Amino acid sequence: MVLNKLSIQNFLSIKSIDLELSNQGLVLIKGKNLDNDAIDNNGSGKSSIVESLVYALYGRTIRGLKGDDVVNNVTKKNTKIFLDLVDDQGDEYRIARYRKHHVNKNRSMLYRNGVDITPRSENALNEYIVDLLQMDYVTFTSSILYTAESFKFTSATDAEMKSTFDKMLGLDVFSKCLEITKSRLKDVETSISTDECKIADREDRIEKLNEQISEAETLSKEYKSSQEEKIKLLNEKMDKYLNDIADLNTESSNLNESLKKCTLELNQASDTLDAKKKMMKEVEELKFALQDIKNEISSKNSTLNRCLSDISSLDSNTKSLALKIEACNNKIDGFKTDKKALDNNIGQPCPTCGHPMSEKSIEPARKEYDEKIVEQEEHKSEYEHMVKTNLKHKKELESLVSETESSINDLSEYKEKFEKLLSKSSNIINEKEEAEDLFHELSLKQSKMEGKIQVVKDSIKKSLDYVEQTELLIKDESSKNNPYVVMIDKYKLEQDTCNSEIKEITDKISTKLDEKQCLQFWVQAYSNQGIKSLILDDITPFLNRRVNKYLTRLASGHIEVKFNAQTVLKSGESREKFSIEINNTDGGSEYIANSAGEKKRVDLAINLALQDLVASRSNKSLNIAVFDEVFDGLDQSGIESVIELLQDIVKDKSSVFVISHNPHLQFMFSNVITVVKKNGYSTLSDDSNSD
Repeated sequence: MVLNKLSIQNFLSIKSIDLELSNQGLVLIKGKNLDNDAIDNNGSGKSSIVESLVYALYGRTIRGLKGDDVVNNVTKKNTKIFLDLVDDQGDEYRIARYRKHHVNKNRSMLYRNGVDITPRSENALNEYIVDLLQMDYVTFTSSILYTAESFKFTSATDAEMKSTFDKMLGLDVFSKCLEITKSRLKDVETSISTDECKIADREDRIEKLNEQISEAETLSKEYKSSQEEKIKLLNEKMDKYLNDIADLNTESSNLNESLKKCTLELNQASDTLDAKKKMMKEVEELKFALQDIKNEISSKNSTLNRCLSDISSLDSNTKSLALKIEACNNKIDGFKTDKKALDNNIGQPCPTCGHPMSEKSIEPARKEYDEKIVEQEEHKSEYEHMVKTNLKHKKELESLVSETESSINDLSEYKEKFEKLLSKSSNIINEKEEAEDLFHELSLKQSKMEGKIQVVKDSIKKSLDYVEQTELLIKDESSKNNPYVVMIDKYKLEQDTCNSEIKEITDKISTKLDEKQCLQFWVQAYSNQGIKSLILDDITPFLNRRVNKYLTRLASGHIEVKFNAQTVLKSGESREKFSIEINNTDGGSEYIANSAGEKKRVDLAINLALQDLVASRSNKSLNIAVFDEVFDGLDQSGIESVIELLQDIVKDKSSVFVISHNPHLQFMFSNVITVVKKNGYSTLSDDSNSD
């Protein structure tokens, strides 16, 4: 992949820079800050060029700037970066990224051979570029770039180094495979667990069904026994009803015979009574007259008794009214006392709200008591009026009693006279009465017999109805099916279904266990201890050879670096852990114990070794390399060694860009680019020259 040209506008401190990237040789990028003489070339915008290149490729910066932070602070808009590149097939691409642009807003775009092929989302665009380069952000910043912010293996953890190697060597595919396989394994394990729960559920159900079958069988026996007992009791009832019918038929026959005799006697008594009636014609008028007198006396006595009863009721009512009047007086006195007592509550706390009571607050209570007193006085007045009315009515009744008693005395005298007359015909009357009594007695006897006969007939009919109903009940009870037999069959069928499902689920679990075993194997294979471990073990000797090759040139063999894929624990056991050992014959045995120049040599050697590793493992490579402040902390010998290495890199890369604030190095470079900052803008100087 060839990076051809980088065009930058209004990005960070840069106003406008066009930079050719292809076939530039060894290029020094220096700076001059005209806005601040105190810092000379620092802050001129040199590193902004590197940031713009990274931003163009990956839509992010090394320093982690976000959003509008990349927009120039002076213009505050219209940020635009173009990066032109050509792939191995000769297709020309342009990556265009905008921020706060007056036309394209915050868009990122991609063109191929002049045709817009921008994916729908920026994430998709970034993924497309990574696939095109065959190099992600981590790989690019770890191997193509050397900056102060670059990833340093010397300070990285085991996980960070392995993650970086994953991205540089494409081992993250194993991580993705591991993630997918773990997810599938989890799904299989979850499915197995679910199926085992299903089996447990069905086994529990079978056990419960066994209990239900046992319970149903017990209930079935009880139902059958109960049914037989019901039929037995119904048959006994029907036998009793049949016996009762036989007894009632016998009784009915006897009553009919007695009725015939009674009817004959009644006819004879009727004849005798008719004869006696003829003899009574003479005393009939006398009898009627006497009866009228008796009726009149009876009526007068009823009137007298009624008057006396009314008088007694009036007396009782008058006493009750007197008590009510007394009760009203008592209530009136009580209300007046309670009303007067309200005055004593003024200033006392209210039992409801707790606030002190005032004259105003007790006024409603006074009004309520006044209303109650008026109400009781009205009741009292009404009761007193009722007493007066009762006394008037009593006087009238007493007068009527006196008149009635006088009338009864007069009628009693007439009654005695008529009774004396009637006594003379007492024998006839007695005989007639005897005849009537006999007739009535026989009539009553006949009526009772007829009633008894009807009762017996009704009883016979009722018993026949009972017999019919009982026969239906016996038939209905005998035809009933035992519901528990159907229930037992249903439970047994469900048991068979559960057993069948258990067999089916067990077969599925067996298949899934085989799948689980296979997935467990691949989880191990895709893990850091699997295929990735073998690859890391394979690249470790390569890295050791390359990094120490560069250190031989940079540090004259005084420093040796060793990459380890295995770490030996204090127990003597080996553990999968990536680490870096540093052996300095003239300095510290640890990275932090070395000087700044020695650290710089180690970092650069590792960076170059990583470039070699990426180049050896990829069928695609970039035509550039960028080194930012690579000379910091180095002595003259170290600088010269680095320059020699960079010149060797140029043979493989067509362009090597070196950013430095050291103004004395430009004679060592074939091309020099000066970034000048003035009035808040960074641009390329017109006096940029070649040596």
